[in-house]
Amino acid sequence: AMFNKKFIPGLVGGCLLVNIFSGLPFDWLIGTGQTLIACLILYFIKNRYISLFLAALSCGVIIGVELHFFVNEPLWLAMGSVLLSELIILTIGYFIWKAALKNSAIQRLILE
Repeated sequence: AMFNKKFIPGLVGGCLLVNIFSGLPFDWLIGTGQTLIACLILYFIKNRYISLFLAALSCGVIIGVELHFFVNEPLWLAMGSVLLSELIILTIGYFIWKAALKNSAIQRLILE
């Protein structure tokens, strides 16, 4: 989503599909909605490091609160662990994409 808005529907749809099989029906809406929020943050905020942090933060807060209310996870532990894991995943993904975009064929495919 950070590099091209055409990936947003696939990311959101993929999240919904995975959440349908998770056994947590409330996550169909909340988790999928959070994925959309994160995608929009990543796409519209052009400072890559700030957008990565804000996307991870929004996920940590929203999914952390969701886990607290629906699964009885301690609030700060849920928010912190989701924030940290999202930050790690998004940062690794960012550097993989950045490396992949050095290839002109991949760059044309992704950015067009």
